[in-house]
Amino acid sequence: MNPYLVKMLAYLPGRLAEAVAAVGETCTVNEIRIREGSALCVTCEGENRLLSPVVTPDEIAYTVDRLCGSSVHAHEDTIREGYISVEGGYRVGVCGMAVHKDGEVSAVRGIKSLNIRIPRDIYGVGGRLLERIRHSRFRLSVLIYSRPGIGKTTLLKDLALTLSKEYMKRVAIIDTRREFRIAEDAGVDLLVGYPKGKGIEIALRTMNPEYIICDEIGNAEEAEAILSVQNAGVPFIASAHAGSAVELWHKPNIRRLLEAGIFDLCVGITRKQGASQYSFAFTEIDEFSRLN
Repeated sequence: MNPYLVKMLAYLPGRLAEAVAAVGETCTVNEIRIREGSALCVTCEGENRLLSPVVTPDEIAYTVDRLCGSSVHAHEDTIREGYISVEGGYRVGVCGMAVHKDGEVSAVRGIKSLNIRIPRDIYGVGGRLLERIRHSRFRLSVLIYSRPGIGKTTLLKDLALTLSKEYMKRVAIIDTRREFRIAEDAGVDLLVGYPKGKGIEIALRTMNPEYIICDEIGNAEEAEAILSVQNAGVPFIASAHAGSAVELWHKPNIRRLLEAGIFDLCVGITRKQGASQYSFAFTEIDEFSRLN
């Protein structure tokens, strides 16, 4: 059984943990969905399966309390953003009722649904993309995109470790959501929990990186932060949600970055269910002018 799944089962009430563990013995569990009043659901290699336990309000409350280390208040900032970060690079999606103040979400109450994503380590998957980076003499800035759940963070981690350990490059990772599980001897500089803009600023000012890597860019603040350091001379590798190059181009904040020349190459990734190898679709930046 995936050791990451074993760890996450410790956060669940007994009967839910037992039901998921039974499935985990025979297939790779990618996600556990816990919805109040609904059957427990797991996703195994892209297939959703309903299990027999119907989740109770007490089981939701128990799981949230365990995930937050008995201090929900300490996690309110990320809960407002829709997730709980758990030590070790786990992120749990949260759904509830938003409380508004001055036009902003100030809190989330009455949590009814949780989505626990189970990570797994896949190494050596950079393949053709890593070759493109190497042939650029490690000057290529890359934006990786896919629909959710394909494995963008897994690919970013593999690229970071390969650049650091095999090619001896100074790599800084901006791990805003605490999703990168990096060993202490990996040889990368990991800035954990920083907003992307601040993390990038600190990495450039103090760590002298040869590559900066960050996950899931896309909002206006992140775009502004990246634009503000575009003349720093340090290449980026980042990721974004998009199902195609056309969809990527029509995201306003991403388009600003592409038009500003932040990235040299966009790379769409796909992966067959249960497969460890990625397929890459390369789009040079000058090709995006045809998408208007």
